[in-house]
Amino acid sequence: STQSRSSAASDVYKRQGLVRFDGQDFITLDTRKGLMNSVVHSLGLSQDGFLWAGTEEEVAQIDPELGRLVQSFPTGFNGLSAGPALDIERAPDGALWIRTREGLTRLHDGRFESVANVPPFSQPRAPGTGGHSMAIGRDGVVWSVMEDVGLQRVEGTHVVTMGREIGLLSPNHSTLAIDPTGSLWIQDGQSANRSTVFSRPNRSVKKV
Repeated sequence: STQSRSSAASDVYKRQGLVRFDGQDFITLDTRKGLMNSVVHSLGLSQDGFLWAGTEEEVAQIDPELGRLVQSFPTGFNGLSAGPALDIERAPDGALWIRTREGLTRLHDGRFESVANVPPFSQPRAPGTGGHSMAIGRDGVVWSVMEDVGLQRVEGTHVVTMGREIGLLSPNHSTLAIDPTGSLWIQDGQSANRSTVFSRPNRSVKKV
């Protein structure tokens, strides 16, 4: 029946989470095994070997060898910015940077520190849509993009927003990456059809 199919679909949604495959077996980690929320947006590895998962409600520390939750940190508390944890990246100094819907946070020596002047996403990213909203260079500089804001350069607590003045076509960006040469590549969408141009703002701006 329609009702039973709806119930089954809801049950599958609730039981989303992480799946670990060790070469032989699949192990699932979801709300039944300690996660606060099973909708996972991001994954990152800390310098000490722990896996970190960003969900709709938390950043979860996971022991990858045991496939077991160590601890959950609710977003919006104790220095961790609020909203779904959309991206997790490790910096050269070992710190983890976490981009949530409402802001940007640095995790270092067991402490969460939010960065001021980083605006929230106007349009929350749906799970499974791919792309990275954050990248970290070899010099430790954090780059972040979002719709209607532009490109942001974060160094320590200093935040600079960049846009057309450096040659970007618009403030609408959805993903970015840093290549092995250290160049920053940004998806630069000028209009609703999302025509794509890539730029390298850490040197001279070059469109390809």
